[in-house]
Order: sequence, then structure tokens, then C-alpha cells
Amino acid sequence: MGVTRGLPPYVLREVLEENPLNVFIPQTYGGRGGKIHEMLTLMEASSYQSLPLALMLGINGGLFLQPVANYALDEAKENVFKRFIDQKNLGGLMITEPDFGSEALKMQTVFSKSDNQYNISGTKHWAGLTGWADFWLMTAREKSISGELGRDIGFFIHDTNNGGIDVEEYYNNLGLYMIPYGRNKVDISVPSGYRLQPKTTGISMMLDLLHRSRLQFPGMATGFLHRLLDEAISHCKTRFVGGVSLFNYDQVKERLAN
Repeated sequence: MGVTRGLPPYVLREVLEENPLNVFIPQTYGGRGGKIHEMLTLMEASSYQSLPLALMLGINGGLFLQPVANYALDEAKENVFKRFIDQKNLGGLMITEPDFGSEALKMQTVFSKSDNQYNISGTKHWAGLTGWADFWLMTAREKSISGELGRDIGFFIHDTNNGGIDVEEYYNNLGLYMIPYGRNKVDISVPSGYRLQPKTTGISMMLDLLHRSRLQFPGMATGFLHRLLDEAISHCKTRFVGGVSLFNYDQVKERLAN
């Protein structure tokens, strides 16, 4: 699986049947409560088996479920969390654009409000789980009547069952083959109750979202390093040099200990 693109459907189904993403869902909505130590334990256990798998779970948790838990209205939370628990859905985040890779504040995806919904249009790319996610956390800047774009950023929960996201191209990323990336043409409508509610500004919410998600990296690193250590020890015990197991050489023991 590490050398071919994507993931066999039965593998992902078996993983999600164990409800790993419940650790990111509040207890009020049937989850385990969003406890940090449980999230890190999940990242450690999954990255021991597969680093891309851990990142896939991390995208769902840190870049979608946590922001929904912290900033969404109750009507959106109830629907989203129920779908994740009952139907094993997936969610991702769309921020990056082809012309503004590291300049998120200059994104050209726009939104405007009409009646009880937001209309959003633009182009996004390099969103992990492109073509797979059931929900997207979509980012956009408000477009005024005069056509000018606001400085702040809005976050909206989009259900892909409603259509409006066209995958124009899948990228041949050089690593993380398990996770699909690509370019997406966006033309969607989102109910007004599915916009995230920042405590101050949308930019501050985005920074909180991104910084908070990075807390998962230590968990991923711990699991991955644990796997490397176990494989190194196994190799040294089964590799013989001069009729002696590598594991019995003092210098090897010292390297493994460090």
C-alpha cells in the first residue's frame, strides 16, 4: 500500500469501523470527548503502522472535526458528528489556492450571502483527501456589492452530497501516496447555519485551527520512531557478523540505546 496510490476501500472501511475518529468528537454528540492525550495516543498507534494513515486520521481530526467542535453551531455539529459516527464519513480542509500557496490571506475564493445561504466560488488545490471527503471545511473571503474582497476569512462546512466541487486534476504527489491531492473547482451553496463562528476574527480562528492541529505531530513522530526502533532491534538480532548477532556488539547496543 505504501508504493501505490490511494487505499483499497476495504482497508479504509475496516479502519473506520473501529471508530478511531470518535476521539475528536465531544461526548455530548456521542464521541469520546476530544481529550488531547487520547488524540495523541491515536496518532502514535496509527503512525506506528503507517505514517500516511496517521496523517489521514489527523486531517479528519485536526483540520475538520476539532474546528467543527470548537466553532460550529449546534445544528451543524449534530448532523456532522452523527454522520461521522454512524456512516464513517471523512472530512477535510480547503485553504490553499494555485496562485496563493503560502499567502492564504490573499485567497480569491469568494462568498456572498443570499437569503439563508452562502454562495461560494473559486479554485482550491493540495487539499488532502481530494475526491474522498464527505465534508469540506471551505475557506473564502467575502465579496462586496462593489466587487471588493474583504480582509477577513470565512469558514463554511460543505456536504459533498450537495455537489458543487469538481476535481479537475489529481496530483502525482511525490510522497504520501495513500492520500489523494488535486485541484478543485468550487461552486457551492452552504446553509447559513453551517458557517463557523469565530470568537474574534476569521484569521484568528484559522491560526488557532492550524496551530492546534500541529499538536498531533509529536504523536505521529513518537509512533514512527517507535516503529523504527523496533525494526532496528529486530534487524540487529537476526543479522549475524562473524558468527555473532549484531545485537551483542557493544557499539551496536550503544547506538540503539541512543
